[in-house]
Amino acid sequence: MSEAPEAHGSSRRGDVHVPRYTVRKHLWLMVSAIVMAMSLSVAVLWVASSDARSSWARYRSDNQEREALMSRLEQSIGFDALIHDFKNLVIRGGDPDARARYLRRFEARLTQTEHALSRYRALGVTEAEAEGLEAIRATVGRYRDHSAIVARMHGEGASIPEIDRVVRVDDAPASAGLRALDAELRRRRDESSARLDASLGMVLGLVMTFAALLVLAIVLIGFRTDRAIRRIQLDLHRSRAHLVNLGEVAPVGIMSTDPQGRCRYVNPFWCQLTGMSEVEALGDGWEHALHPDDRKRVLARWREAPEAQDTLSDEHRFLHEDGTVVWVSGSRTPELGASGEIVGYICTCTDITPVKEVEEALRRKNEELDGALDRARVASQAKSDFLACMSHEIRTPMNGIIGMSELLGETTLDGRQRDYIGTIAASAEALLVVIDDILDISRIESGMLSLDERPFDLREIVEQVVQLMRASARDKQVEIVVDYPADVPSQLLGDSPRLRQVLANLVGNAVKFTDCGRVTVEVRDLGISAEASALSIAVSDTGIGIPSEALERIFEKFEQAEPSLGRRYGGTGLGLAISRQLVELMGGTIVARSQEGVGSVFTVRVDLRQSEVGAEPGPTPRSWPRPPRRVVVEGRRAPGPRSPDDEAPRILLVDDDSTNRLVLEDLLSGLGCHVDTAIDGEQALEAVLRQRYDVVLMDGSMPVMDGLRATRAIREHGGSLLSLPIIAMTAHAMAEDEQTFLQAGCDDYISKPISFDALFELLRRYVTLPSTES
Repeated sequence: MSEAPEAHGSSRRGDVHVPRYTVRKHLWLMVSAIVMAMSLSVAVLWVASSDARSSWARYRSDNQEREALMSRLEQSIGFDALIHDFKNLVIRGGDPDARARYLRRFEARLTQTEHALSRYRALGVTEAEAEGLEAIRATVGRYRDHSAIVARMHGEGASIPEIDRVVRVDDAPASAGLRALDAELRRRRDESSARLDASLGMVLGLVMTFAALLVLAIVLIGFRTDRAIRRIQLDLHRSRAHLVNLGEVAPVGIMSTDPQGRCRYVNPFWCQLTGMSEVEALGDGWEHALHPDDRKRVLARWREAPEAQDTLSDEHRFLHEDGTVVWVSGSRTPELGASGEIVGYICTCTDITPVKEVEEALRRKNEELDGALDRARVASQAKSDFLACMSHEIRTPMNGIIGMSELLGETTLDGRQRDYIGTIAASAEALLVVIDDILDISRIESGMLSLDERPFDLREIVEQVVQLMRASARDKQVEIVVDYPADVPSQLLGDSPRLRQVLANLVGNAVKFTDCGRVTVEVRDLGISAEASALSIAVSDTGIGIPSEALERIFEKFEQAEPSLGRRYGGTGLGLAISRQLVELMGGTIVARSQEGVGSVFTVRVDLRQSEVGAEPGPTPRSWPRPPRRVVVEGRRAPGPRSPDDEAPRILLVDDDSTNRLVLEDLLSGLGCHVDTAIDGEQALEAVLRQRYDVVLMDGSMPVMDGLRATRAIREHGGSLLSLPIIAMTAHAMAEDEQTFLQAGCDDYISKPISFDALFELLRRYVTLPSTES
């Protein structure tokens, strides 16, 4: 087994922290001793030199001013100055102007000299200096006295010889005084220099002493540092041996390489993972342990960033000679030298073969689940297609049944016949409700049902639902009461048809299961903010009630509180299931409370935003006529109603089913319309190109050319056909079917079976029907 690579003190990983800390500690001791010795030396130097600095300062502050005053005195009382001015005063004093001028100059020089003497004395003087100053002052006094004598004698007219004989001034005392002052200044200068030399000598001695102490401290610390280094070497050796032992027993594959990626060491577990011996792995041999499918990628990634100082991680495979494949999670971490350069890499490998086996099993399971999910989607789509197809096939004959029953009801019938017609119509309507419920459940389960948020008037929706239920409630002598406070907002945003469907189901159930008493609709605003409302709509009754154990079950599909209720009251058990899912699509909740023999309360809570725009007008009963509206489709505006003076509207009815054509032709003729028929899209296209029509009723599914293709073909001819109202009528009742017809160019949509009221209201949007004219 080769020896592990030498650890480096500055390496980021695997450092031997205790030895490096010990070296640092001794180095800090040495530096601290040096700094401390230097600090003490500076302090001693500062103290020792304080006397020299004070002496020199006193010399500079005192003697410099003395020398300046000495120089001024020499200029004032010297032969070239004061004597010269006095002689000029004697010789030229005869002229009054000259005498006055020289007298002023002489007096100024005397005053300057006296001022200098005064300042010199103020500095503090020795006895010798005091005698010199007194000699100079006396000489100045004599000059002042003689100047007054000269001025008086000139005034008396004395001659210069006479004045010269009287006035005699001796400069010798002043010169002696100046020499005394000069000698004293030299003595002071010599004394300061001697004191400074003595201080500097003492400082130099102290510096030498502290230098010797510093050298001694360095030697002692160096000796301790050497012992620490020896201890560090021993610790490093022990640490290296410890790391090697750890690598031998570690359950992780370890490989050490040089900066070029050549192997220098591997531990036994790495040999176990790769199926290689240590000798085989040295140098570039370790590369042959990589799986052939991974080798190129792993080596390319290694060579992409050979100088990278970040850890590189990867998952790859090792291939043994016997074909065994081992998955590992590997990482490469650089080793750094003392100056931060890369001196090698440490590579580790962890066996993740069990994890990969689990992942592979999960992947296969997910593929199976995805396949099952795809098959479920296909089955769900097949079910939706089947329901849509069956809905179409059932609605087509239902259109004939309901239409013929309505037409037959308009004829003269006796009482028994009218009862029969009423039974047929009621049975057809009940069957249509079952079909619509099954389609709604199918759309909700397939996720194809989406909400259409528009402004609506909640108060109007509640009134419409109650109005629809009043007839059946009146027959059972059940009173319907609406509690809609004035402070509850009514202009809201939401899917009003779906909310109307939920309310109609709840109110219808309440009326159905209440034999006598009252049904109450209460609307409350629980409040959220100024822009939104948390509405609570509670529908309560005094009916038969629901057992407590059946309260949650009644919201399941095809479930009722008791099986006997279906036989007694009818129904499929889908209404509440649809209502709950619709309310949950709106983000709301629906809950039920009930007591057998007392009644039930169904509460819908839904959050709706308030609308700043008025609600769109909804459908109205036949007895509430309204003016026809104009409809804009893709930039085209449908024509408005005709005037009463025009001829009856001409309508083209396109349908391949003879029964539907018969029913609708009789209905439209009964409204006073001229009706032409066509059995497919091609005949319809020929008819609109040949004849002007006010409205086209276009079936969706037809042979030769269906309604979508026929509508597109009509619009492509342009001109007046762009504004020709085309109303799609089809047994396909899915929401996406309506959108498909509108995108193809239809102006409106009506689903089969077609009721008289619905067709009547739809046609009034585009034409004026003669039967409605007054």
